[in-house]
Amino acid sequence: MTYPALRLQRLAFFGSGREPVEVPFRPGLNIVVGPSETGKSFLVEAIDFMLGGGRPLRESPERQGYDTIVLELAISDGRAFTLQRSTQGGPFLFQEGALERLSRETATPLRDKHSASRTDNLSAQLLDILGLREKIVRRAKGETRPLSFRDLAFLVNVDETRIWSVQSPVLSGQYTESTVEKAVFKLALTGVDDSSLVAVKAAQDEAAELEARRKALLAVIADRETERNLQVQTEAKSRLDTVLERLTELSNDVDQDEKAYAEATRKRRRLGDIHDAAEGRVKRIAALLERFDLLDRHYRSDLARLDGIAEAAGIFSALHPAPCPFCGAAPDAQRHGEGCDVDASGLAAAALAEIERIKGLRIGLLDTKRALEDERASTQVRAERAFLLFREEDRRASQLSITLRDRRRGAGDLNREASQLRSELFQHELLSSLRNDVAKLEADIAELNKGGAEPEQAIPVAATTAFAEAIEKTLNAWNFPDAARVAWESASALTHSEGAGKRLSLSRMVSAGLVQTKGLDALLCSRM
Repeated sequence: MTYPALRLQRLAFFGSGREPVEVPFRPGLNIVVGPSETGKSFLVEAIDFMLGGGRPLRESPERQGYDTIVLELAISDGRAFTLQRSTQGGPFLFQEGALERLSRETATPLRDKHSASRTDNLSAQLLDILGLREKIVRRAKGETRPLSFRDLAFLVNVDETRIWSVQSPVLSGQYTESTVEKAVFKLALTGVDDSSLVAVKAAQDEAAELEARRKALLAVIADRETERNLQVQTEAKSRLDTVLERLTELSNDVDQDEKAYAEATRKRRRLGDIHDAAEGRVKRIAALLERFDLLDRHYRSDLARLDGIAEAAGIFSALHPAPCPFCGAAPDAQRHGEGCDVDASGLAAAALAEIERIKGLRIGLLDTKRALEDERASTQVRAERAFLLFREEDRRASQLSITLRDRRRGAGDLNREASQLRSELFQHELLSSLRNDVAKLEADIAELNKGGAEPEQAIPVAATTAFAEAIEKTLNAWNFPDAARVAWESASALTHSEGAGKRLSLSRMVSAGLVQTKGLDALLCSRM
């Protein structure tokens, strides 16, 4: 893919009360020459400063009084852009168009620090103009990061120190940054970034995570096999079937025994109620008989007393004249025609009548006593029979209780054994499942590793050939000695001239195409 070319148009310094100083650039090669200490290197530093460099500008007498720098840029589609920045550093002002100076009211402020997640910084703005905003470059250990415009500025803004270094100007000399710098150089030559490495890295991370899970599962399998000594699964199944069959039979027996125990308990309770009721009735009858005996004694006493009264009344009627036994009147004072208040004959008749009434009551009382005695006897028999049956059902319930306890205990033992056997079988199934998971993880890891190999960082031959031809053409145009033919040597990242048999370092070749003598050419004059 071909990206727009970005080149320098003009670099200008402004200051209050100072005449503006301007360095214009033309398309193609620009050469700045002059004696030492005349500002050539300072010009290179100023351009780097305006392209987002973080280091402040060097202090120099010529710079005194100038507080603003303006850099005008142009791209191959004809558009122009103007950047403005304080000589003290800090953020930029940006505006489309070729403008002498910028105003804060119309220009867009841009941060000087790159941020891939924001658009309000110079790096993101320039990368967007070049169509490189979403590009990714690799770092060490397979990691990646977004491309920064400073990566490209490092490639094309080469000072004299890097020109004369034996190391390629592609590299800064910092070991930790060499992977990024090579990736940026490959992107500049081919237009291809390391976006595919993101997917590869994700695949590698996923494979590493799956590998960790696989090892964890293997550790779990090893622990469980060690703890269980790998009991034979078929034996566990056979024993479990036997235990479950016996448990079913025992459960049926327990159900029948529980029903029998419940029936015996119910009968025992009912017989106990019958016995208690009969015993209570016997006690109540005994109390009634005692009261009836007392009443009978009263009846007999009353009869004897009434018999005495009746007999005494008859005797008093037959007595010779004598003082009246009732009123005490003397014989000569007694008036037999009138009589006294007490009538002995009437008293005897009344006593006899009361005797008859009491005898009738006593006859009824005796009948009642006989009936109660008969009831007491039959109730006592019923109570004794109920008690015998109660004891029988109690013994039966006790025996059933012992049987139930033993059978429930046996059922509990069988349940525990069945639970243990189920656990054993579950462990077998779990181990089998874990082994299947391990096999699946191994297959997934193999698949990820097959498609997740990290892409090589080597530059394609076509791109290196075109690059070597461009250098060769430039060297020949400059009449560079022994530059008959330039080729790319990927092993050592060097180019050489076959005609004279000399090896020319890549740093010299790249520097020759970008920076001449000890000065400066038009940076960013080629596509990036």
